[in-house]
Order: sequence, then C-alpha cells, then structure tokens
Amino acid sequence: MQKLKRRFSLSFATMLLTAVFTGQAVMANGSSEVAETASEGMQAAASASYSYSTHKAKGIELHIMQTRADNITFKSLANKKNLKGSGYEGINGGYFPMNGENKTFSIAIENGVPLIPASEKPGYSDGRSNLSSTDPRGTLVWNGDSFSVQKVKFYTEITGTNKNKPWWAQGGVSMNLGDSKWKTKIEGEKLPNPNGDAQRSAIVGYDKDVYLIVTNNATSASNFRAAIQDRFKITETDNGTSKYKGIFLDGSGSSQMAGRDSKGNKVSLTGDSRKLVQIITFKK
Repeated sequence: MQKLKRRFSLSFATMLLTAVFTGQAVMANGSSEVAETASEGMQAAASASYSYSTHKAKGIELHIMQTRADNITFKSLANKKNLKGSGYEGINGGYFPMNGENKTFSIAIENGVPLIPASEKPGYSDGRSNLSSTDPRGTLVWNGDSFSVQKVKFYTEITGTNKNKPWWAQGGVSMNLGDSKWKTKIEGEKLPNPNGDAQRSAIVGYDKDVYLIVTNNATSASNFRAAIQDRFKITETDNGTSKYKGIFLDGSGSSQMAGRDSKGNKVSLTGDSRKLVQIITFKK
C-alpha cells in the first residue's frame, strides 16, 4: 500500500533514485490530469515502487503502471470513495453492484483471505467468487512463481498455489492474448459492453511483473485488447497463446488510475468519478 505523500525537500540521494524510474508524462486530456508538483512530486516518484508509461496504438492511449507481482495488494473502498479521493495509488479492480453495497462480483483474494471481511456479511460477494456470469470467468493468478489465467467460479477451484508462498488472484474476463479466436472463447464470460465505446481497464502479468493498464479513451474491448497486444508485441494465431497473461477488469466510469510519472507529475484518470468497491494497489 502506498499513500500519496507531500514532502517539500529533496536530498541528493532522492534525486539519484528518481533517475531509476522511466515513463512518459501525459498531457491533460478528458478525465486525465497531470499536475507539476516540483520537489514533492519528485519525492513521490523516487519512492514509488512502480514505473509509469504510456503507449499509443489503435487510436487510443494506454496508461500503464508496472510493478513486481509480489508488490500487488487489494483494498476495499467499500463503495464509499473513488480512487482519487482514497489517497491510494493504483487502478480500479473487479465488477461490483451499482446500488452502493460493499460487495464484489469478482474474485479478489490474497493468500486465501478475501477482499471484504466477514463482519460486513457480504456472503460469497466478498472476493471468493466470480458472480457476474453463470459461466466461470477468467482470473489472473500469481502463485508466487508464475502467472496463469484460470476460468473459475470459486477461488477453491484455483490450482497451482502453494500455501508456503504468497499468492493472489484477481477475477475479471479472459483476454486470451495471442489467440485470434478469443471472442468465441469468452462468450460465456459475458464481458459487459464488448462492442460499445467505453473507457477500459486491464491487468497483465508476465514473468515476475504486473502491468496495470487503463485507457480514458472510449473504445471497444477488441480495440483495447489490440492496443495491449501492440504494446507487448504479441502476434495472434488461431488457438495461439502468449507468455503475457491478461484479463479485462471493470470498465466505463469505473476505469480509474492514480499515481505519478517519472518526473513526479500527478497522473489521475478519474472515469466518471464513481465510487468503487475494489482497487488494485501497491504494498509499498
């Protein structure tokens, strides 16, 4: 977890650390904000445990936060705050009801512990199950060594985890990166508004790294996915696979990002500023 911090001094060591992080500043556009914060911004960038970059492809711009898989954690905003107002850095997470309830329709679990505590009586809407579809849904799993996308209904169906190694699982809808037949294969997962133009979010895992991806350009799911494949230079084939494992997250007004670029400028993609149940953030 990393809160946005305000500091007003820079040491020489901090300036050296700042040089480690790479990425591009974004221009203010739509619901995207970039604010110059001088020394305090450079301090935040220097202490950040992720790097930020952008990638333009297929007529849209991807905003990308890259971090280590073991630095990912999930937090509940309990349908009371949006990401910008929470003070956390990261992006939005899984699907949730729009009636104000603190429940999630997507798996969000770390080391067997679901997102929402039992004291709030969420039932199986606590992060243990993918409830938005009658069919199993794509779930990105980090087992402490590698990534996989597993189509499951309940977290107990997840395979390959080891209780002796920290693991996590995030539910969404499969992207089937590298497979030209992806649309047919995810029909049962019921991706919301697949063909309409909407803001989009995704999480992609590769090797030991995680990429949190948001576009605030309204686009179709297919075009968003194509831009992601362009970023990672993924070539599609019939029934193909890729070393990059990804899922769609909740989109439209839920697509939100908060963080800093390499210069310490604030990055804020606010969607429609709706309150969220789950966010994906950083341990440090």
